[in-house]
Amino acid sequence: MRKRRDVETTKISIAITQEDLRTLRARAKRIHGGNLSAAIADAAAKLRREEAAHRLLDRLGAPALDEERAAAIGAELRGEARRKPRRKKAA
Repeated sequence: MRKRRDVETTKISIAITQEDLRTLRARAKRIHGGNLSAAIADAAAKLRREEAAHRLLDRLGAPALDEERAAAIGAELRGEARRKPRRKKAA
């Protein structure tokens, strides 16, 4: 007998690339015992956090969060060292 979920779910039909499906299946196998729905739920949770960060920055009046800035913030949160900017050669 299937275990009932704690939250209401909706069944959907989507079209994704074979490469994306392989990635999702590999993650599902590695982390969720093969449960593809759980892997997709993880991806959705990450997107929810990203959207929440965008809303917060918008409320604070901060500039838009582009990919480069988001990566720099993520690296800082993970404690990774910042890259020093390259010096330009003198003309």
